[in-house]
Amino acid sequence: MFILKRKPSLTVHAMEELREFVGKTVEVMLLTKEETIHAITKYDLVLIFSWEREYIEGSIFRLSTFDIAKNGLSSLNNTPLYSGKRHFDKKDDAIVYIDDDDLRGLTERNILAFYNICELIRTFEVEVVSSKRYKCKWV
Repeated sequence: MFILKRKPSLTVHAMEELREFVGKTVEVMLLTKEETIHAITKYDLVLIFSWEREYIEGSIFRLSTFDIAKNGLSSLNNTPLYSGKRHFDKKDDAIVYIDDDDLRGLTERNILAFYNICELIRTFEVEVVSSKRYKCKWV
């Protein structure tokens, strides 16, 4: 017989904080139609969202090794820990990339936040409130 050890999860408050973090990043990107970069220093992570023609791309980077580009395309100068593409046509599957080697340098708390943000990127829905207002939500 063996004992199954369950990994600890984030608190409800921490999950709400991550939902707000991801939601605001998506909403700003949809409003500006430009690459949007937001950092969450508490977890040593940077989230970048960009809108391509047929999909929205969300990428997670490590803040402590992140270089900001002067031309505004920081995602080209850094290797993401995670990158996911969500196609507007729901028939298309999400395209996902995870850099497992770089994850080893994160603390357990930061890894938990990382995987929860990955799930939020994969599962968000966009509600159009008005012509200049969007709301990110999870079902």
